[in-house]
Amino acid sequence: TSYISGSAFKDQPGLLSVILPEGIPSINNDLFSGCTGLESVSIPRSVTIIKWNAFKDCTSLSSITLPEKVSSIGSNVFNGCSNLKEVKCKAVIPPSCPEGCFFGVEQRDCKLYVAEGSVEAYRNAPVWQNFDIIATDFSGIEEIRVDEELDEPQSPLYDLQGRRVTGTPERGLYIRNGKKVWIK
Repeated sequence: TSYISGSAFKDQPGLLSVILPEGIPSINNDLFSGCTGLESVSIPRSVTIIKWNAFKDCTSLSSITLPEKVSSIGSNVFNGCSNLKEVKCKAVIPPSCPEGCFFGVEQRDCKLYVAEGSVEAYRNAPVWQNFDIIATDFSGIEEIRVDEELDEPQSPLYDLQGRRVTGTPERGLYIRNGKKVWIK
């Protein structure tokens, strides 16, 4: 599907969750307007524009993630989304959006998560500057652990040709316990 007509789901209070298909370029006018039961929406990476009133009065929506390609958000898109407490905006450059875009949302109480290098741009952007802006890492990597087993000095170290290294290794890539090890 490359297009979902505007108002397709308008005023459907029983609609609780939606996963939009990859490939659609926009979320059209009034698409979910008045869907008071809507709690979650998965917006595909292909979306670049969210048109006017798309989520107007979605009073159960508490969190939304805007993909990195979104560049424009229309009038009243989140107007009346009174329970919206978290917006994750993956766009490096703040999407353009008019003043009334978040009317009815307590922006100071709503956390806006943006890429670490984009905080200043959002702090200086109209509308976005009114949020509680938090720098985050959208890489998906939540934790990096070093396996202590790899750092045991008694474990033999091998070069990339499979020869056991004796003494102090030079800087480079080695193998220990079947894992790659970088020596600085």
